[in-house]
Order: sequence, then C-alpha cells, then structure tokens
Amino acid sequence: MTFVERFKSGRISRYLRPVKIITGKYGIETRGFKDSRFICNMNFPFFDTEEQAEEYLSIVFKEKAPEII
Repeated sequence: MTFVERFKSGRISRYLRPVKIITGKYGIETRGFKDSRFICNMNFPFFDTEEQAEEYLSIVFKEKAPEII
C-alpha cells in the first residue's frame, strides 16, 4: 500500500510505502513526485512486520495514493 505526503498547498511532495530490507525488518521507501523509482529512506523507523509499517504510515500520513503508482 502506498501513501502520499503533501505540501501545505495540497500538491503531492512524495509517495511512501513499506519495504523489506536485507535484515528481514521493514523500512519505509520514498519516491518524489517527479522521480521514477523508490529509495529506502533511513530517516524513518524500522518495523518487525509489514503490517506495523503500514499502520505507522496510515497514522502519520493518512492519505492513500491511487493504485496506479
């Protein structure tokens, strides 16, 4: 599931989604509005399960992105 972060003006600033990293934990990867690929963002916490990562994103960012991402 992909989430959206917006500027105060309402324009999309970046897309976020959970990703499994090499250690077996889950992190958050981000993609800018004009970027073509997602990159794991080390500024977010790590989680034991994908469900925990999605719950974190749903609480902090709330808005789900359209399915075409």
